[in-house]
Amino acid sequence: MAINLFENDKQFNENIGYVRQMLGELRSISSANGAELLSYMLEMAYVEAGDIQAGARPLSIRKNDGNRAVGMSGKTTR
Repeated sequence: MAINLFENDKQFNENIGYVRQMLGELRSISSANGAELLSYMLEMAYVEAGDIQAGARPLSIRKNDGNRAVGMSGKTTR
């Protein structure tokens, strides 16, 4: 059963807090095993989760743009 992150603010903060905690633990494991790039990426995700939880960042940087990269038109030129 999927959890609705938007059920209420308390549930949202608890869910993001849980994700952040897991990211921190995964980062510690990857760092202890010498996976530097993986540790860095997990750290960035950890920081991002903290920013979202604090309201410093939106949940998404795009709105209904599919899988298109930010700043890319998605059009090809020939």
